[in-house]
Amino acid sequence: MMARYSFKKTERLTGKKNIEQLFLSDESFRIKPFKVFWQIVEPQQTTAGSRVLISVPKKIHKKSVVRNLIKRRIRESYRLNKKTLIDFLKQNNIVIHWGVIYLTDEILSYREIEEKLLLILQQLTHSINRKLKQKQ
Repeated sequence: MMARYSFKKTERLTGKKNIEQLFLSDESFRIKPFKVFWQIVEPQQTTAGSRVLISVPKKIHKKSVVRNLIKRRIRESYRLNKKTLIDFLKQNNIVIHWGVIYLTDEILSYREIEEKLLLILQQLTHSINRKLKQKQ
């Protein structure tokens, strides 16, 4: 069976309340040029193990064309590399909300963004693991 690489609407973090709670959570880390916020949430009707928010601030990139290009590159690299994160979350029966904010004025290539996103996914699983061990 071939792996399904999709990025459905249920995997996107939406809703003002959810987004506010995410930024109020104290769990975050930086991998240049990204800042990543995350939190473990109570499993609801969501089947997705992770819901993600991708943001490119207007203060840094004035042109929407550029912001959309960067967001497309981030989304695409997440879509193709999310399997390890999703498998890890399903294994531990966890649902997380997380957000990625792009904080540089240079426009990175897809390859550079993908490399950074892979580091982010590793760091995210590592951080979640550490948090789970603290709870035990």
